[in-house]
Amino acid sequence: MIICLISAVVMGIMCIASWEYLTNAMAKGHMTPALRVPKWTFT
Repeated sequence: MIICLISAVVMGIMCIASWEYLTNAMAKGHMTPALRVPKWTFT
């Protein structure tokens, strides 16, 4: 039970961090160098 709770907390933290990265990449408009496609479409 404790391991499940710890895993859930870690996955929640990782989800929040990935969401912040994605919104940051979208806001800055990062593009791939060759195709000029928004980088956040591949993450």
